[in-house]
Amino acid sequence: MQQSQTESMAVMLKLILSSLIITLLECSSATGGYDLISYGVDTQYQLRYAAETNYFESLRDLGLDYQSRAFFVEYENLNTILFDLNNRKVAFHVEPNVLTEKENYLLWEFCGSNKNLGDLDFTFFLNDIQIGLIASFGFDFPYRKLGLGKEIFFPRKPAEEYVRSGSADDILTCSRYILTSRKDIYKKGQNIFSIKLKADKIINFKFFYDQGFVKRYKPFFIDLGD
Repeated sequence: MQQSQTESMAVMLKLILSSLIITLLECSSATGGYDLISYGVDTQYQLRYAAETNYFESLRDLGLDYQSRAFFVEYENLNTILFDLNNRKVAFHVEPNVLTEKENYLLWEFCGSNKNLGDLDFTFFLNDIQIGLIASFGFDFPYRKLGLGKEIFFPRKPAEEYVRSGSADDILTCSRYILTSRKDIYKKGQNIFSIKLKADKIINFKFFYDQGFVKRYKPFFIDLGD
């Protein structure tokens, strides 16, 4: 009798677990296993953070809102990103109408106070080869307070509208930089995107490339790494 009850319990647990897994997979498939950041930007194109010199110095200088991330940009999403309604003070270093599919594009974004930093303070490299800056601008993220921190979310409309409606506590303005480079400097396999600031500060991101960017998806429960 006891053995029969144990077997029935085991079967029931398996059914519950199977149902839970199916539900989670269905939820994940709603966005294809990735998160939306802003129009034209999502985590399937996000580069993996590799290393940064003097990270705690960045926290000291740029505040607790500091975060740094980078993305590969598909050509068809370029105008969507460059002319987003939440962009602020866009400065073009190259006329956008000369951009073509013959080049590859990257986006670097960092949040935090940058009052003492200008575009000329940064130099950008791909595999140790300097690449060009297309545009720089601020980008407004609405956020909700989360304990002592802030949780930014995908702005489907102007960020200030979320604040006015009470669905966001305030706005966090981050800095964005769009870079362009020749496709022939991309290597099959691992590539390194670097941002150099001052003589002693470097931020590195890595990603894989094989006739195109190798997309990243959120794995189910486990991080499969590189």
